[in-house]
Amino acid sequence: MSERIDVAFGFDGRYAPHAANVMASIIRHAPGARLRFLVLQCEVTPEQKQRIEEAAAGPEYVWIDVGDDDLPAYA
Repeated sequence: MSERIDVAFGFDGRYAPHAANVMASIIRHAPGARLRFLVLQCEVTPEQKQRIEEAAAGPEYVWIDVGDDDLPAYA
């Protein structure tokens, strides 16, 4: 499989361990796929990012910082 597959996530530091499990599962169930994980994140520490990339190794990771100002207002 040569076409890249983009997979988007959005989470904060509290969900990071669970996201790592989801990412590892995707990798395990898509052998040979060229994956890129686009991660909209808030308050994920550099250490958490490193642990995620080690636990779910292989894909390209794009970490995108988001904050309250980046989200639409909810009524």
